[in-house]
Amino acid sequence: MNAAERYAGAVRKRYCPDQEVPPLWVERQLWPEGSGQDSRLQRVVFAGAGGYGPYGPRWSAVTHEQLEYLVGAAVDTGRGDGYVPRPVEAEPRLVFDEFAVTRLDWPRPFPGAGVHAGRPTTRTTIPSSDSYKYPPDGT
Repeated sequence: MNAAERYAGAVRKRYCPDQEVPPLWVERQLWPEGSGQDSRLQRVVFAGAGGYGPYGPRWSAVTHEQLEYLVGAAVDTGRGDGYVPRPVEAEPRLVFDEFAVTRLDWPRPFPGAGVHAGRPTTRTTIPSSDSYKYPPDGT
């Protein structure tokens, strides 16, 4: 499930829970200024809506004029008057600090007492190369 299904499902659940048909959904990805990406409108048509929300989304491009026709009024596709842009974050900077290695704890034996450390390191007998004859028929 992608964001269109999740958001349309939340809108349907809140504003029109009794409707069998999922809501008309139009989305627009707003890119940062100067990114070179095209901020176009896309209409999302859902195949249906079940108990868990809309499913089967299909995207198609829609023009501003088509959107105004669908809504039946003028549409402002901007971010609105109350939009406050996110402050620009500073570049992260690596900071190194001195630390006395003598302040580190002594290593503890692993694993702890009473815990089996695995297979014992006993030497196993390795067969000599004479005991393996290939091919098996002896030739």
